[in-house]
Amino acid sequence: MYHEHVVFGLNKKPVYREDNKTLVFNREKLCNTEDRVVRLGCAHSSSNHNFEELLDSLSALLPRKSLLILNLRNEFKAVVSRIYMLDHKKGQLEHDLALCKITLDYSENEALAQLSFRIKEEHNMLMEDLVEIKANIKRLIRVQ
Repeated sequence: MYHEHVVFGLNKKPVYREDNKTLVFNREKLCNTEDRVVRLGCAHSSSNHNFEELLDSLSALLPRKSLLILNLRNEFKAVVSRIYMLDHKKGQLEHDLALCKITLDYSENEALAQLSFRIKEEHNMLMEDLVEIKANIKRLIRVQ
């Protein structure tokens, strides 16, 4: 979710442009492609789709375990969907935080900073869920 961060200039103010009377903030660039293609859970990567296809192939190779694999695939998709929703929530939150910097709304800024902390905690838990799903798949393969 790093790319959701708003870019700040040397003056410590958010960098933005105005488009039809709407402020559009500059965002950090996505992490590099080499990382994204293998990092599960990244909201801007094909790795999640590729992992689902891998599970479909595994199900065909291990037909007696196909129901377990399907359950793990569905669990994986649910976790990734929650990560995508958090990604969008974080993007809006970063936008709102940047607006607070412009308007000097310190009370709202504090509330949003607390929400940001909770989003990061939830994201960390979801990433741990992905690690657990991968471990369950590895165990399933070893048992076979």
